[in-house]
Amino acid sequence: RRVLGTLSECLFFFAMVKKAKSKRQKLSFKYKIEKKVREHHRKLRKAARKMGPTRTKKLPPPEAMIPNSWPFKEEIVAGMLEEEKEKDRKRGEFKAAKKERQRKERQAAAASVKSRMLPG
Repeated sequence: RRVLGTLSECLFFFAMVKKAKSKRQKLSFKYKIEKKVREHHRKLRKAARKMGPTRTKKLPPPEAMIPNSWPFKEEIVAGMLEEEKEKDRKRGEFKAAKKERQRKERQAAAASVKSRMLPG
């Protein structure tokens, strides 16, 4: 490191040090950027509308997939509906069990908090 001696050396040194450039921007430039962003987003929305909805095509119900010419179609469809009802019943039981389990966990948590608050 160099030690600056005289006053003229100090002034010369500080005159050479550059200030950092300001990050301030003109408001016209700022609004121009905002306008470009708005236009870009508008273009994206327009392109998405042109592409149409992204939802997949819904399949027909399984009983509609079985040709009428098949023998015993009614029995097959009835079996399929029975299976669907069974699935719904199991799903309902699972939801009820989950709710009950969550309720018990909440009660246990509340009891533990209560026991910590009360002097024992």
